[in-house]
Amino acid sequence: GRCEGAATPALASLSTAAGLSVREHQIALLAAHGHTSREIAVTCGLSIRTVDNTLGRAYRKVGVRDRHGLRSILTTTTRP
Repeated sequence: GRCEGAATPALASLSTAAGLSVREHQIALLAAHGHTSREIAVTCGLSIRTVDNTLGRAYRKVGVRDRHGLRSILTTTTRP
């Protein structure tokens, strides 16, 4: 897909542990980096509703409530 450039070791290992799909991982990473649902939708060729639904599933799987939670996970797991 068009979102394939999204990759971070911290989220990748968390994604595997949480059972995120490839699409959920890609969208979660873009959201964690501050992209809006609209921007993600355009980048990935999806509807905004699909992005929001996918993010909701990803939040539940990794145990966060929102994009800020995703960002927190990225910062805590990537520190030395």
